[in-house]
Formats: sequence, C-alpha cells, structure tokens
Amino acid sequence: MQVVGVLVTMPWVARMAMKDPGYLLRFVGLVGLADAVCLVVFAYAPNLAVAIAMHALVAASIGTLAPSFFALLSLVAPPRVRSAGLTTIAVFAVPGVAIFLPLIGAISDAHGIRVSMLVLVPIAVTAGFILSTAAKFVLPDIAAAHAASLARTEVQTT
Repeated sequence: MQVVGVLVTMPWVARMAMKDPGYLLRFVGLVGLADAVCLVVFAYAPNLAVAIAMHALVAASIGTLAPSFFALLSLVAPPRVRSAGLTTIAVFAVPGVAIFLPLIGAISDAHGIRVSMLVLVPIAVTAGFILSTAAKFVLPDIAAAHAASLARTEVQTT
C-alpha cells in the first residue's frame, strides 16, 4: 500500500508543490491528522475488514512522507551541502525510533495494543502540526539557498 500511496498521491503533491513548495510541509501535517483518525478507527475497528482498510490507509499515507521530505530538503538545502542534508535526515529519525518503539511496546504489554495505538494519535497530530507551521519559511529558505549558491558561483568565476 505504500507504493500505491506514492504512485497515486505524489503526482498531485508534486503539482501542488510546484505552485507552493511550503505545501509539502502542510501535506505532512495533513498526513499526520489523517493517520491519527485512521489509528483511532483502527484501534476500535468493529471487524477485520475495517481494521485491514485502516491499516492500508495508514500504510499508504506513511509511504508518502519520505518522498515529501526528500523533495523539500532538495529544494531548501544549498547544492554544496545537499547530499549531507539528504543523508543525515535518517540520523534524526533514529532517536525517535529508539525512544518510541520500546515505549509503545511497554504500553502494549501493560495496557494492550489498542491503548498503545491511541498513544500514537497525539504524537502524529503534534508532529504534523509542528511541521506544518514551518511551511511559511520554505520559500525564504529556497531563496536563501539560491542566493548563497549564486554568490558562491560569482566568487568562483571572478
């Protein structure tokens, strides 16, 4: 479902990002909100079909996050440090995984899987909200990256 999510959603997201690159961060915020709703429905699914459908929607939406982040990072990072930016994004995911996976596992053991799924809801909403508030800085960051790159090019050619 992640591949389907990317194939279906990313062309539309790319068109929107061409008009307004800050849309990528607002899209991530929308995905966080949609995932939160799907997780609540998934946690209290009345039957297997609803659980499978919610899991599929969460998987499809999560599959769009990495391409969105990489596209955004390739726009805001100056060319001379772009590869470093793209490779270090994973470094910032490791602490979250190292903290939240054991926490979610402990909550699942103590209170059940439904409760642990519901713990993810405020995390998804908060992360989406925080990231979407940075959308207004995308265009200035792109302009700064272009200006720095142009200045560096002019210095090298003189």
